[in-house]
Amino acid sequence: MCLAISPGLILDKLVPDSELTIDSSPPVNPGLLEAVCQAGKELPYVYEMITALFTGCAEGWRQFTSEFVCGGPIDTLPDSLQHLVAIPATNDSNEGILGSMHVAARFHPNISTSNFSTRKWLRRNDTENFIQRLMMEPEDHSYTRQRVREGGASGKNRRFNLEVAERIATKGREARGSVAQAGTACSSRTGAGPCQGEHHDCRQATGSTSHLQIHC
Repeated sequence: MCLAISPGLILDKLVPDSELTIDSSPPVNPGLLEAVCQAGKELPYVYEMITALFTGCAEGWRQFTSEFVCGGPIDTLPDSLQHLVAIPATNDSNEGILGSMHVAARFHPNISTSNFSTRKWLRRNDTENFIQRLMMEPEDHSYTRQRVREGGASGKNRRFNLEVAERIATKGREARGSVAQAGTACSSRTGAGPCQGEHHDCRQATGSTSHLQIHC
């Protein structure tokens, strides 16, 4: 709570870095404090923002660590139950997969989510090794190919892609309609012909269009 109470410490270059971290270790990203100090010269209410940030962090730490204190609900469980309820402390696995999907889509724009998921499961489950060890008969391979063909013939991926494309097209039509409507209203007020986006309403509509396009 030190930084929440005294936010000026983080902007004071005379304060040692060890006083700004929980474990008194140097910051992981040394450039972060410099960036905060630089931004503090331009941002309004920077002290209030720092106070709000670290007040929320302190509350989060209390919530996340209260169950792990000595004598707490987890500490008092027998070893067998602790083993059963053990879960990862973070959601890094899922967040990592989302990041991997982002990278895969960048290099393979046409990759489907099901294709990406299948590739990931193949690597994670070591499916290739499973196939080599247990699928020894030609009938096994024939059965697998048949199931793959059935999945492709079902049209599930095609329907999904068409639904996504239709949603994107619908948003685009709605955005163009908003721009046209704003331009018509602007022209009727000024009597100067089609609006080129100089007026506030048209700029606002155009801005919302850009947002929709980026979102899509």
